[in-house]
Amino acid sequence: MAEEILLFDNQYWERKLGKHSPALTIDKRLHLVVSLIIFLNVSLTKLLFFIFNTEIKAVKTRAARFMGYTPTASDKDLTSPPGTLFRSWHSKFPGVRSHLHEIIKPCAKQMVEDESNRMIRDPGLQIRMKNLTLKGIQQLLEPQLILEKYQDLAPFTWDLLYTFTSLPNNYRRRHTEGERNS
Repeated sequence: MAEEILLFDNQYWERKLGKHSPALTIDKRLHLVVSLIIFLNVSLTKLLFFIFNTEIKAVKTRAARFMGYTPTASDKDLTSPPGTLFRSWHSKFPGVRSHLHEIIKPCAKQMVEDESNRMIRDPGLQIRMKNLTLKGIQQLLEPQLILEKYQDLAPFTWDLLYTFTSLPNNYRRRHTEGERNS
């Protein structure tokens, strides 16, 4: 199968605008792109589906770069562009938060299942009857070891449980207030 190509490539734009088109700031280029999208009456849905589903190499490369993770990025928003975009949706469009949460549920469930399976398969957490000794059970049940194993093998689940158990609630607030009044 022949590789798909972009119908309006650099050569097309060079013919329309000339090789030395005026340099535009990134802000002006973004406005130009968005105004073209609006002028052509292209929905963002169609555009995004095209960008993330096309087989055109030049577009796929940019989509892959967007989906990448760059811990050394100079701008923290560029470390994980999809994460930054998700946080923007979450904060700037509060009316859709419940829909966003529904979107991530299957992924979160899969992460928890993967971590659970990793813990079940971990030899350090398995008890073998033939090797069962009181010392072995005491070592296995050592709180610090359990803590480290859970944090290492199930970091997502651990963070969820930690958040859930450490959030302020009525009991914790009363308990804290009681300590201050004592």
